[in-house]
Amino acid sequence: MIALDQMEGSPLKQEHVAPFLESQQTSLKNTGIWVLKHRPAWSNVVLSYLQDQHSQGEIPEDERESLTELMSASTHHEPLQRWMANRLAQRNVSDDEKEILLDAMQRSPLKDFPMAWKTTLREVLATASPEMQEQVLGIVTARRLAGFGEILTTNFMNTRQPAAFRLKSLGARMHSEPRLAPLEFRTVIAFLDSTHVSAVRHAAVNVLSQADLARAQMLTIAREVIPRAHPFLIPSLVNVFEGCDDKQTLLALIEAISASPQLLELLPKSDLERIFNTFPPEVKDRSAVLMKLVDERDASRLSALEGLEH
Repeated sequence: MIALDQMEGSPLKQEHVAPFLESQQTSLKNTGIWVLKHRPAWSNVVLSYLQDQHSQGEIPEDERESLTELMSASTHHEPLQRWMANRLAQRNVSDDEKEILLDAMQRSPLKDFPMAWKTTLREVLATASPEMQEQVLGIVTARRLAGFGEILTTNFMNTRQPAAFRLKSLGARMHSEPRLAPLEFRTVIAFLDSTHVSAVRHAAVNVLSQADLARAQMLTIAREVIPRAHPFLIPSLVNVFEGCDDKQTLLALIEAISASPQLLELLPKSDLERIFNTFPPEVKDRSAVLMKLVDERDASRLSALEGLEH
């Protein structure tokens, strides 16, 4: 059948595909799926086939990938878009089937994410299992979807949710609504505390690095957060200041680093140079003094290493 499909002026018709799709042999069924993937005009056949497959209950593991690819390749078909949204919204559909639907949505080549999908994804974020919610957050983040700010903010502020999920929700909002309200900022800062596992603390820093922070928030990080932060967070926290052009904030950062030999030990020269190169001219004199300390530190390390070799 693939040979017929590739012939010029192919005589292949929609009805030729049906026996392959109905075959109990996975290889033959996948051949039928391959042909449908390369026939965009046959989207009505794809929809009928998917409806039949999903109505039969559990989908075999060895057919999941081919079904997902077929669904994703056919998402230009509006009736299929609506069927996927409706299927995802139904409470009697298994999580396994919903995972396939969500995976196909994420893989869809469509530039404009269908509104019907967005509406259903918001419902999933509000009501579905944690596993489904995590998958939806992945789609919102990967596709940089707007229009989810309200539900993402609600999930972040929900103290009954795990910390990692809350921060992932807020992180998914950053590309469309990057400002942090005062309470949101304080909550993110609280997640940097040593009582939280390292993955949560890193996730909090990641949110700060994506956020459009207010001047007062940047000053708080420079004056209060960096001097008290765990050593493994310091390089990432300092990176938050890349591109900052506020003189007072940058001077506060330089002062915090200069005042702590421990902080100075933790920061690679290349990172500091990259960040300091974005500083305005009126701050670079102060940063040059700090870079001199870094050079002295590196020279001391090199001398110590050379001493070990002799």
